[in-house]
Amino acid sequence: MVFASAACAHTNPTLVPARIGRAGTVVVDVGGAYAAPVAEPVLAAGRTADERVRAGNAPTDDERAAIVRAASAFGATSTGPASYLAVRGALASRVELQGSLINLRTARFGVRRAFGFGAEEKWAFAMGLAARGGVDLTSYRVAGGAELRGGEVFGGDFNAQIGRTSSELYDVWAGARVGYTYGGARLFHPSFMGAIGDPAGVLAARAHRLELSLNVGLRVGFGRFAAVVELDAMMAMFWASADTTPVRVDGFALTLVPSTALAMTF
Repeated sequence: MVFASAACAHTNPTLVPARIGRAGTVVVDVGGAYAAPVAEPVLAAGRTADERVRAGNAPTDDERAAIVRAASAFGATSTGPASYLAVRGALASRVELQGSLINLRTARFGVRRAFGFGAEEKWAFAMGLAARGGVDLTSYRVAGGAELRGGEVFGGDFNAQIGRTSSELYDVWAGARVGYTYGGARLFHPSFMGAIGDPAGVLAARAHRLELSLNVGLRVGFGRFAAVVELDAMMAMFWASADTTPVRVDGFALTLVPSTALAMTF
């Protein structure tokens, strides 16, 4: 269930039910996610411009600006597949600590507190805080056809969930996250050479994102093993800019993020 990825897609799945396991239990989740853009006009315009340039056409100022906008806004928070590895530990008083790695590059650490209610406490409500950050030293194609030559992502979120369990055989839940992400990137594109950036055509960019994610999930298992699926609708308002250019870009993006994992409880 692990998706191999050459990129560092911007995903932040939780893949956890609202309830928290018995104190002392540890859960390991191994899986993946896919960030699929639905409404990202800045990204679409950059891809169109990149296709024309790579087809051999001399870049116009408007095409170069479209590539810069897409790369600035989405270079460090790109779309596509991502791998996911998480470890969760239940403490006393329905408190859980969580640590995860996305693409083995971005680390996320959080804490959750759950409250049970209803007959036999089959229902649960949970709230949590998480911080994440990562540094990328690899090189690969990202938004607008640009090549990432290094980047970093930092952020955090508040999350809440409500869900129901049936004798721990299955869980269903719905949740939301509100957070902030900063992304910085060094980007190369053939259209930058001799026009913007440093002499080698590398441009430094940064982006700020305010994010709201709504998600639904299902966990089905027996004993120590379970399968988990989740679907996020991630909405973001972003502001981005790039050094040595007058280009500034802001906008709204909608991304669907399906994710899945195999969970093992110890």
